[in-house]
Amino acid sequence: MKYTEKAIQRADRELALRRENAENEQLEREERITRELPEIGELKRSMKDDYYSLIKLVASHDSNASAAANRIKEKNLAAQRRIEELLKMHTGDAHYLDVRYACPACRDRGYIEGRRCPCMEDLLKRFTAEELNSSSAIDLHDFSEYRSDYYPESDRHRMNGMYVYLKKYCAEFSNSSCNLILTGGTGLGKTFLSSCVAKSMGEKGIPVSFMSAFDMLRTLENEHFGRAEGNTMDHLLTIDLLIIDDLGSEPPSNLYETFLYNIINGRINRKMPTIISTNLDGPAMRTKYHDRLASRVMSEYKSLRFRGDDIRQIKAIENRKRNPGYQGNIL
Repeated sequence: MKYTEKAIQRADRELALRRENAENEQLEREERITRELPEIGELKRSMKDDYYSLIKLVASHDSNASAAANRIKEKNLAAQRRIEELLKMHTGDAHYLDVRYACPACRDRGYIEGRRCPCMEDLLKRFTAEELNSSSAIDLHDFSEYRSDYYPESDRHRMNGMYVYLKKYCAEFSNSSCNLILTGGTGLGKTFLSSCVAKSMGEKGIPVSFMSAFDMLRTLENEHFGRAEGNTMDHLLTIDLLIIDDLGSEPPSNLYETFLYNIINGRINRKMPTIISTNLDGPAMRTKYHDRLASRVMSEYKSLRFRGDDIRQIKAIENRKRNPGYQGNIL
């Protein structure tokens, strides 16, 4: 997948910082252990001296160099075993002085034999998602902001269950998590709870993209016609979690519907979880979209039906009561 130069630079900086921190921490451990166990320091100095002696022997082409080199190697192996024995007795860890890289596979360099390490790919996906999300007009919220009193008593138990379900969804999230479609009328908290999911995932370090359907499709359109650079489609197909807000609010367009089908179908085939919020119910979705798109959503997504009163109207009334000069609209 093609990533932006900004995302690549951020990933490189992050890995360089991880590598520097790991190596500095190793130096601190080595300084401390050398103070506490002087024998280790002496053994390491001896091994270093022997290493230089070995280099001189190899360069000398002396007929006895091979036998001498073997003796030096055996001596150093014995010294290393002694160091591990001392570390095991003193710290419980024979490899206490090893550098503890965040990713042992690539040693926090991001590449293995010229190919990107999975740790680098994870960073690139996360930073690309943050770039896309930064252009979104949707604010992120925390689950702690949820207020059950915004819902009438007849719907409160159902909506509290929805809230608990989405928190559990975040806590147990994996690539095998199900697709969700949040449906219901305007102002019932679909976008709010979707944003809570997005924030929770981001705080766990899970790459997530949270965009309105219109913004997402407009970005794809601009790239499709060369009005903008990027490879957003590939990103949307591979991001760990994609959240599409307000599906159905975008203007009718065969191109937009093709984009949507490619995203939804592609993520289903890849088994990549997606969450959609929409005001459309099943019949309305089948009216707005061709059956191949609507049927994929209706058959492959678990439906969470929101109920209640328009919370935006409730908030507007509350604001007017607290502040008679409040100019917000009661829709």
